[in-house]
This record gives sequence, C-alpha cells and structure tokens, in this order.
Amino acid sequence: GKMNEVSRSGRTDLFVSHNMAAVEGLCTRAVLLDKGLILNDGDVSSVLNSYFALSRTAESSVDRKTYKYISSVTVVDSFGNQTAGIVQGADLSFQIVFSTRAPIYNPRLAIRVFSLAGQRILTCHTDYHYPHRYRIEDGTIVQCTIRDCRLTPGVYTVELQLDDRTDILCKITNATSFEVYPRDLYGTHKHLPYHTAIWHPDITWHVSKAAYL
Repeated sequence: GKMNEVSRSGRTDLFVSHNMAAVEGLCTRAVLLDKGLILNDGDVSSVLNSYFALSRTAESSVDRKTYKYISSVTVVDSFGNQTAGIVQGADLSFQIVFSTRAPIYNPRLAIRVFSLAGQRILTCHTDYHYPHRYRIEDGTIVQCTIRDCRLTPGVYTVELQLDDRTDILCKITNATSFEVYPRDLYGTHKHLPYHTAIWHPDITWHVSKAAYL
C-alpha cells in the first residue's frame, strides 16, 4: 500500500500511531511519549516492549479492582516457581486462584495469549482441552500447562475469561504477562528473524551423507 511505498522511499517520515502492528511493519526507529515526556527512543522492538509494559501497568491497576472471582494469576515455571518468563522449549504454566462465595458448577475457563501487536497467538480452553466436569469453590487452584512452549522470543499478554455457560462472570484483559527468552533450539547458533514465525516447531532435516560439504 501507500504507506509501504513511503517507508521504502528513503526519505524520513514521522508516523504517529497506537497501531503497534503498523509501527512494527513500517518503522525502523520509534519514540515512546507519555504526557509530553520521552520514555524510550530507539529500535522498534525495544520501544514496543516499553509501550506494552506501560499499558499493562495502567490497565492491570484498573482490572484488579474488578476481580470478582479470581484472586490471583501467576506464571509458573517447570519447577513450580513464580516467574516472569521462560526459555523457548520449556513448560509454561498459568496458575489461577479463585475466590467465590458460592460454587460455580461446570464453568468454562479460557486463557488467551496475545502478542505485543495485539494478535491472538493461542487459546487454552477447558471446554476443548479438559475432558472432565468440575466445579470452582473458594480457594480452588486451576493450573494450565503448555508443554514444550516454542513461542518466538518476546513479551506476551494474557487474557482470562470465566463463564458459567450462560453468562460471562469475569473477563480480565490484561491478567498477566510473560516473556519468552531465546534458546538455540536447533543447534545452529542462529535464530529466525522475529517476523518470520510465531511458533518454532520441533523440526528435523535429513541430507544424505554424499551431499555433505
């Protein structure tokens, strides 16, 4: 489109936007402003991380006041410890502690993971991934684990939604966040560019010995 042509023209243009996907796709440098102050000025990835960290701080303070059924949401590593992130290929768990005056029978719980650009990356849902009927009581702890999590390195946000199959009881847009740290998954000492993949599967190549250099 026109904006892509402008971005490749070689001239300097000022692009002001809250559309992070557009900023990431069009810009080579970014500046984060808040109330007239420059909070970050540098490469796009660094500034995007700062922008969403600021957004999560502001929005979480509002959401937490309205928690009606959920008392805490934490990210847990494979050792059961609370963590801010994991390395690629490790297990990633979300631990949710509930607070309710009356039992909720056979509810549905959705955990949605979003990229910094606001794209939904994956969904974990009890209706589709948990084959048992259950109930939530005060103090109930639910843990969802993604085995061998191979998301592209970066920061991700988490949205939660709880319903009783009739009404949405609780929806928390920015319940928590986590970071995936890079790891040499394939033994090549190289990492795919961030824009080329969302998930890095377990890939095997085979080349006949006669073709080796």
